[in-house]
Amino acid sequence: MKRILYAVCAAIFLAAQTAFSHTAALSAQPCAAREISAADSILAYFESKRGGKLFEELSFGESDRAAICYMRLYSAESAKYYLDAVNAAAHELMNSDGFVRPTELQRAAVVLSAGGVCPQDVANAAAFNNADLDRQGLNAWLWALIAANCSALESEDGALNTRQSLADEIISRQLSDGGFALSGSVSDADMTAAAIYALAPLADSELISRSLARAEERLRALQQPSGGFCSMGKENCESAAQAVIALSALGYDESDPALSAALSALGEYARSDGGYAHLSDGTTNALATSQALEAFTAVELAARGERLYDALPAKAAEPADNTSSAADETSLEEIPPAQEISSQNKPMGVTGRHIKLILCVISAAAGGGLIITALIKKSRTAAVAGALFLCAAGGVWLLNIKTPREYYAQSAPEGDIRVTVLAECADTLSHMDLIDESVNTADVIPADGIVLEYCEVWLPEGATAFDALTLAARQQNVRVNGSGTLYGVYVSAIGHIAEFGFGGMSGWLYSVNGEYPEMSCADYMLADGDAVEFHYTCDYSAGTGGTQ
Repeated sequence: MKRILYAVCAAIFLAAQTAFSHTAALSAQPCAAREISAADSILAYFESKRGGKLFEELSFGESDRAAICYMRLYSAESAKYYLDAVNAAAHELMNSDGFVRPTELQRAAVVLSAGGVCPQDVANAAAFNNADLDRQGLNAWLWALIAANCSALESEDGALNTRQSLADEIISRQLSDGGFALSGSVSDADMTAAAIYALAPLADSELISRSLARAEERLRALQQPSGGFCSMGKENCESAAQAVIALSALGYDESDPALSAALSALGEYARSDGGYAHLSDGTTNALATSQALEAFTAVELAARGERLYDALPAKAAEPADNTSSAADETSLEEIPPAQEISSQNKPMGVTGRHIKLILCVISAAAGGGLIITALIKKSRTAAVAGALFLCAAGGVWLLNIKTPREYYAQSAPEGDIRVTVLAECADTLSHMDLIDESVNTADVIPADGIVLEYCEVWLPEGATAFDALTLAARQQNVRVNGSGTLYGVYVSAIGHIAEFGFGGMSGWLYSVNGEYPEMSCADYMLADGDAVEFHYTCDYSAGTGGTQ
């Protein structure tokens, strides 16, 4: 009888081990089998945050920078469902009745191009036929050219823009010192770097080559003694990363002193959990981590003779008038709208429910076998053991078993951080003459300028300013519109008061304890007692400048 029990227990152990090892295999990081580089390490960080698989159930706007880097460094074979979702999201935006930020479409085009599947109509909407580029300023012009370059497509007859006209517009905004700025007359390292890697693929043009030389000279002059770069008066990870991408796009490698120093400066922002901080004394920040990944990816691609934000090598060799590729036919043909892409056509993976079912079946089978053995051999021991296994088969459903992906995806409960939240648009009350009725109607503006009443909310550790806003808005039944952009989560509207409603650069800024952070509101982690405020400004250039 003991031999029977030992055999049954051994079988259960082996079956359970097989079930759990299968789950572990599903969560294994693709980087594990590769030689670990700086880019690989950050990719592993993003993969771990998603339970071990970067692309599984990944939606447009979540980890697009990491996805771009992975596809450029390795392949897009595992990204089919993600690329389909991005394509569907892009077409949904293109068919929207309201205003769509150009950078949303441009980001979609860049992602699809990294996967080798950017259709002509997406490139048109993002760059060649977008009439709203001026509504987002220089940023939109830069990323329109980047999207066009990455797609390897050309404009069609009668298009509003060509690559050359986009480049001409960008160059027309170059400052006298050779740099670029989102607004004003002071060169900004981030914008100067972005202009460089936008223009670099067109360097064969004499005019563009001269502009690039001036911009490069200015970027090098902006480098700090530490090797890093500043934006809004502070050295930060993202600015160093942007400079690395720009210098790599110009063909420099680590033997270049400026590039080498910038890479060394990036190392100061690395954190023990594998992520990167916005400031050298800060905590891990998602936007800083993703831009550091872009920088290290750009260096690796430069060693291959490629640029991060340029066409794939295979696409670059194709005729310029191609409007599709073999990949388009196999991956993006007849893509359904975003709402039709459901769990039915996505890999489900193993869940905690599957594990419990496996354990239940194994326990029930073992219990049944022991009961039969007890009846045949009239063994009380076998009967007791069988009863215990049958009880275990039912009891397993009481266990809270989760896979790593389910554990990290579960919503966080309310916690012990108390913060205050306010959203106001008082600036609009004295500028009603500027209102654009096609964006905002006057009846959505509160008479007292208070959109979200001052309130207290309780949040868990690690909650962000965006979490505080959305929780307070739910409590007060106020609508918030926000989405992922090239620069992080952006709040476009609160209480139906939307960006661009009071001038081309109007919109929402946020502050914490009276200061305007230099990062997305979804990346700013709050502390107990923080005061979070969102302010609508009618004149961006006159604001004090927090980014969302």
